[in-house]
Amino acid sequence: MKWSARRNLIIALVMLMPLIESCSYIGPNSVNNDRRRYNEVLQATNDEELLLNLVRMRYSDTPSFVNVNSITSQLSVSASTSATHSQTGNSIGLAISSITKSLTPSFSISESPVISYAPLQGDQYVREFITPLNSNLFALLGASGWPMNATLKLVLTRMNDVWNAPSASRPSPKTAPNFEQFDELLFNLDKMGHGVQLGYSVIGKQSLPSLRFEPGVLETPPGKNVTRILGLAPGMNVFALLANDWAKKKGVINIQTRSVLGTLYLLSHNVDVPAEHVNRGWVGKTLKSDGTDFDWDLVTKGLFKVRVGSEKPSDSDIAVEYRNKWFSIARNDLNTKMVFTMLSQLLSLQSGTSDVKAPALTIPLN
Repeated sequence: MKWSARRNLIIALVMLMPLIESCSYIGPNSVNNDRRRYNEVLQATNDEELLLNLVRMRYSDTPSFVNVNSITSQLSVSASTSATHSQTGNSIGLAISSITKSLTPSFSISESPVISYAPLQGDQYVREFITPLNSNLFALLGASGWPMNATLKLVLTRMNDVWNAPSASRPSPKTAPNFEQFDELLFNLDKMGHGVQLGYSVIGKQSLPSLRFEPGVLETPPGKNVTRILGLAPGMNVFALLANDWAKKKGVINIQTRSVLGTLYLLSHNVDVPAEHVNRGWVGKTLKSDGTDFDWDLVTKGLFKVRVGSEKPSDSDIAVEYRNKWFSIARNDLNTKMVFTMLSQLLSLQSGTSDVKAPALTIPLN
């Protein structure tokens, strides 16, 4: 090999060495950057989809969920170099005045993500969507640290003989629900603080969903009120929770639960709507016995609120456009954000139990 050719090869390798060395960092750097971007987008779109469905249900429209089943991203890296040779003659063209030789490296990275979607549908999924939650799932929410009163308010329609707005589990109920005595129960349970726990207890050598009271707490004024409202048997501190059945036993508290769909409908009543949409009959009205409008904030007690406006708000991380209006959750509304997260977990638990093999839509993004 001639010295000039060897020299050019050495120069090319020296120029490409930093590029070749950088390839060893592309994989880790790609994970470091892309994983967070995908995570942020998935979280944002999941929240927006859930909010959109709550708004749809406020308008008595059909909710629909689409899962992102998988994301596959292929990273391609290429590097090359090219050589050029040119010579320039003098003004007379009789001799060469200059010779130019150059080496040009090139380096490129391309990403080809493929995203697979699947709508949540099918007999099994619909059945689980409309089936009341079982006592184990109800107790799991309480044991996992969610505020007990919020869990009871959102999930239960009845506790022994005390009703909690059962009509709220369907779209646009026409008459105001019955919930006042249930709120009295929640008020007294809240007064007990850590003296009462919703979770699991060993009863008859079995770990069962339960409502457990610390010794002596049922003898306090709030405890006596709870005993009176629920009709609890005296001398007991632990009560098994029996869901969607009925057993007259002194150590049992009978509960009726909402379905996931029912919980969604309950919260959808706290989606604000423009007066013009109400006047057009796009949303239903709930009326009190005197014929005036019922305020659903009385049921949820500030736990959940979705705002509406003509423009996209700047103080919200979750906002969707529907029927030319913007619906959003305020960034500083911590109660609504907490309930929203709880609802997301309920949906994940529900959809995770489905064995439905729904058709998937796979979209390559070039």
